[in-house]
Amino acid sequence: MVEARSSGVDISGVIGQGSSKIKKKIRDITRLLKKDNLASNVRIENERALDALKAELASVQTNLKAKKLAQKYHKVRFFERKKAVRKYKQAIKELKELEAQSLKKEIKKQRKVVRHCEVDLAYVLNFPKTEKYIALYPVTSDVSELSEKARKGLQQTEAKRTEYRKKIAELLDTGKLQISLEDGIRTINKETISLDGPQTSSAPAEQDANEEDEFFE
Repeated sequence: MVEARSSGVDISGVIGQGSSKIKKKIRDITRLLKKDNLASNVRIENERALDALKAELASVQTNLKAKKLAQKYHKVRFFERKKAVRKYKQAIKELKELEAQSLKKEIKKQRKVVRHCEVDLAYVLNFPKTEKYIALYPVTSDVSELSEKARKGLQQTEAKRTEYRKKIAELLDTGKLQISLEDGIRTINKETISLDGPQTSSAPAEQDANEEDEFFE
């Protein structure tokens, strides 16, 4: 959020009051700046205020978009987080069992499985909030029965999914994830589903694995 006063121009009356008031203030300042006889110091102050307001408007619009997308995709993201956590924990468990038996060949294979599950979990936890969520575990369908347009749509979606997964894998490797795997696992059991979005609940968070699989597969 920008400062309520920018270089002498008071914009406190519109900050935090929604995009409509910010847009009106932007229009007012824009009209003022069109005047030829405006003093140079006044022009500079208003230009700076205009830049600040535009930045504030962009922030407000971004937050609004993120909120709408969160409401739209909260159910699918909830189930995908649960599924990703379950798969990750299972992969870790199997790796530890193999390590206890010193089965080198199997350990090497299982580490690749763990890596895949790590990236999956990072994906569902850190998918961009301002983008339409692309399901990691989509409901499969018979491609041969789809129209050419639908098949192209699936190919484009798969390409985007692969691109996002690659970017998030890079963030995982560099330690730059907004939500770490550990934080995601700690909080997932506190969430539940409602019509308005995820909320905290004291109800048991672990749901039947078959229910999750039926939802996506």
